[in-house]
Amino acid sequence: MQNIYWKMKARDAVALSDMKSSPDKYNVIRAFYKNGEVKGLRTRAGINKSILESNCYVISKEGKGQIKKGDTCQVVTYKSLQLRE
Repeated sequence: MQNIYWKMKARDAVALSDMKSSPDKYNVIRAFYKNGEVKGLRTRAGINKSILESNCYVISKEGKGQIKKGDTCQVVTYKSLQLRE
């Protein structure tokens, strides 16, 4: 397996909306990131729409619970997940 020691590059962002997450799980939430701010996506159409509209993941570690508006959270952008040689 290549790049076995590669780590995701997370950055801090301010939450523009409340994001639900379970306190007893490691949560990965699809969201939209721009200029140091992130907003969780809520869609009724299913998973496809949220994948198309998102450009990052918000990482909520186990024990953290709900992310409230104004909280600082960890964000991993899709662009940073590209492996380069």
